[in-house]
Amino acid sequence: MNTSFVSAASLSEIREQIKDKEAELKEGQSKESSLSTQMLELEEKIQTMQGSIDQLDSAIAEGEDQLKTLEAELKKAEEKVEVQNDNLGSRLRNMYKNGSVGFLDVLLNSGSFSEFLTNLDMVELIYSSDKDVLDDLQAAYDEVEEKKTEVETLQAELNESKEVVEAEKAEIAASYE
Repeated sequence: MNTSFVSAASLSEIREQIKDKEAELKEGQSKESSLSTQMLELEEKIQTMQGSIDQLDSAIAEGEDQLKTLEAELKKAEEKVEVQNDNLGSRLRNMYKNGSVGFLDVLLNSGSFSEFLTNLDMVELIYSSDKDVLDDLQAAYDEVEEKKTEVETLQAELNESKEVVEAEKAEIAASYE
């Protein structure tokens, strides 16, 4: 009688192997679940960073538009300074060519009190005109300096934003490796 029978020891070994395989399977499922969770977290992080990058890109584009506007305003302010300088130079050349007499001479050479008052008004008008030219020139210089500062500040902010974007893009790229 040729009956094959499995010994109790070999049956016990088979049961032990089944338990080992089940344990390995559970461990594999646990690792898979953990990796899946990590993957979801990584995808969320990447989406968040991409959103941040998109916002920064948008802010950079707006900033560059603003920078162009500021540079145009700076150019206008510099042209205004040039015009004011030309006006002042023209006024000074005229005074030099005409051998401009001092205001005191004009007032002292008045023939009568009414002529003195007329000359005084004229002197005040000339002085006011000269003062206005100088005030306009100073205001134009101040505007140029203000615009230059705004341009430099905005340029620095844009450069900083661009660096942040590049760093975040590098971090995303590293996440895929």
